[in-house]
Amino acid sequence: MIRTVPPRRARACPSRACALALAAACTLLSPHTRAQSRGASDWGFYGGDAFGRRFSSLEQINRGNVAHLELAWLYRTGERGEGFTRAGKMTFEATPVLAYGALYLETATNIVIALDAQSGKERWRFDPHIDRARRYTEASARGVSLWEDSELRQVAVACRRRVFTGTLDARLLALDADTGRPCESFGRGGQVDLTQGIRIRDVGA
Repeated sequence: MIRTVPPRRARACPSRACALALAAACTLLSPHTRAQSRGASDWGFYGGDAFGRRFSSLEQINRGNVAHLELAWLYRTGERGEGFTRAGKMTFEATPVLAYGALYLETATNIVIALDAQSGKERWRFDPHIDRARRYTEASARGVSLWEDSELRQVAVACRRRVFTGTLDARLLALDADTGRPCESFGRGGQVDLTQGIRIRDVGA
């Protein structure tokens, strides 16, 4: 029987501690699958698929056994808003993306994390070091996006699989999905400043 987290327990996790209880059902998928292949991952996109339909075709968990599920593992991001000017605005809203045997997610302060889907063990963690002194209107992140170079699927080169995310301070990041290191060939050192060439009227307090 699959062991995972019932919805009622997931809601009990304290939001400020950014507790994350994730379904062990994700571990049924092959650890060597590709993010954008429907047969490889049932949740390789933020919205489930490229169309954002939020539908899962998995059938091992159903109405008959969902009431008997138990917690398999728990992961806490550790982000409590230390030094963050608007810590009270922080919320955890990311939907983890499943690919390559890992779950990819990010905190409200854009710290990107890769977890082993079966054990919940942290594979890597990347902190973009946003400016925590700025008074951002909101402090949340909905998750990351994944991309794989179709021509390099069978070649072990850096950044053939990438994790993309945008930060609160308007940067677009590209990270190696296997190691979490910035993709040096993307922008400048793995990031693009989205404010360049744009007249910003409200720069915040």
